[in-house]
Amino acid sequence: LRCVDAHCGGEPATVVLGGGGFDRARGASVLEKRADVMANLDHWREVLLHEPRGFPCANADYLVEPTLPGADAGFVIAEQAKIYPLMSGHNTICVATVLVECGLLPEDRRKSFVLEAPSGAVPVTADVADDGKCRSVTFDGPASFVGARDAVVRLDEDRARALGIPDNVRLDVAYGGMWYAIVDAADLGLDLTPDEGARIRAAGELIKEAAQQQCPVEHPLVDYPGPDILAFRGPGGDGADARNAVVMSNGYSGMLDRSPCGSGTCAIMALLRERGELAVGQPFVHESIVGSRFTGVATADAEVAGRPAIKPRITGSAWITRYSEVVVDATDPFPRGLRVADIW
Repeated sequence: LRCVDAHCGGEPATVVLGGGGFDRARGASVLEKRADVMANLDHWREVLLHEPRGFPCANADYLVEPTLPGADAGFVIAEQAKIYPLMSGHNTICVATVLVECGLLPEDRRKSFVLEAPSGAVPVTADVADDGKCRSVTFDGPASFVGARDAVVRLDEDRARALGIPDNVRLDVAYGGMWYAIVDAADLGLDLTPDEGARIRAAGELIKEAAQQQCPVEHPLVDYPGPDILAFRGPGGDGADARNAVVMSNGYSGMLDRSPCGSGTCAIMALLRERGELAVGQPFVHESIVGSRFTGVATADAEVAGRPAIKPRITGSAWITRYSEVVVDATDPFPRGLRVADIW
């Protein structure tokens, strides 16, 4: 695999430019190509994201041929635990930055272009310096909407007690490219700081598990059930409107998104808009657990299958960290990688 690694707000992504058969992924849309990759090429996700090449917070983006008229590139997103999101903000920003800085777009399309994610067309505007550096990426996310309001889920009492959190938790569920269970951290006595990471992760996995069982949701237009991810919310600092800590699954203990989470920001803005706490056109500065920031805005109200929704827009930055070729030796005893539950 020919790869370029980048990080956006501290969250990594490996962008696969070639090899692996992704250019031959079958489907009349990138959504259908996602299904083909999941069924037939998932071993590459294991190679890239599992040890010894990957680690719990690793993500991958596979460039595929776009299908929509006017689209410049398509990409399929792969995460731990065989999760293939319809859309991911930090992955989009990493893909766009790699395309710009590696000269993979025509000169007249470097500052304004269209990506095709499984969720559909993603218009992108890049702020490109004279030296070719991509200073920031702004993209339009999928129509985002609320799936459930003020639900209460019951947690396993013993596990909740061990974490020092209540065994009844109020949450909302909203879609922004993934289905987010959204919880106010203050309700659980959690501080959204890096030193609380282990407790935040464990609490998030426990609540997510309960939400999947007790508050299931389904996208009204595509086969995408949830919730499949969780966001804790808290107050922002130094000019940020809010802080979040997003808990992602890895099949073991879970992990925290280091970025402010683009699809999560879309989902949270949809929730705030429905609550009457965010106006159309109002900037929303969202801070991650490590202090990195995205700026979001609801550019307009919308509708998804009769449900109120917003059209979200996100701005953030990514930085290339490595250029590499990934190989799998025929004699490697771990051709698909491995995981050990000490760090997973």
